[in-house]
Amino acid sequence: ATTGADKQGVLEEPHGRRLLSMLQLIANPNDHLAWRTRMEIADGIGPSTIRPIYDFAVQEGITFSAAIHRMPEFAARIPATTLRSLQTVVASTLATAARHHQDEDDASAGEDRTPDGLVQTVRAVAESEIAEEDRRDPVVAKLEEIIVATGSTTIQDLLLSVAIGREALEPELDQDSVNILTMHKAKGLSADAVFIVAAEDEILPQGDTASAIADDRRLLYVSMT
Repeated sequence: ATTGADKQGVLEEPHGRRLLSMLQLIANPNDHLAWRTRMEIADGIGPSTIRPIYDFAVQEGITFSAAIHRMPEFAARIPATTLRSLQTVVASTLATAARHHQDEDDASAGEDRTPDGLVQTVRAVAESEIAEEDRRDPVVAKLEEIIVATGSTTIQDLLLSVAIGREALEPELDQDSVNILTMHKAKGLSADAVFIVAAEDEILPQGDTASAIADDRRLLYVSMT
């Protein structure tokens, strides 16, 4: 029998992560973790290439994504052998995000879009992100399945559904251990002590619209209470 983990596995493979990270950047072009994911799975880019971006961000007191946009200012610190690969990843990512970001904003603002419209968007993004059809089709099929099952009409809705689906695969909480879980899964639970991590400005809130900020504010309240 195929387990839930097996079904989700296609989204955890490099090509699945590549598509999801692009969708995350369409929904929020300043998503720090999505930028990092794209660099980690890109050919020709390693820690010695990513480290200067972090160093510049710390130096200037800005976010990782903001540093990426100012890359010409510190390009000399990046190994020449990998600089071209990094520039290619950044340029192609920005181009794809820009092509689809306005449509996502319109959908989030209440413009008419159906789940079928979201499926078409996912297919279009997938074609630009995953060249091999045999690898692309299973990822798109999984995301289409989630869209149909949840009735998602925006990329943000889809990403939230993917995250919730992953949570469903997690084991039951261990009462005698430190548990690491998402804000969504913390709802209704209690603990003697709670540490909220990854609440930096570059991560929370994830979106820049009023509704996205309100949603993340509620999640933060759930975590604190």
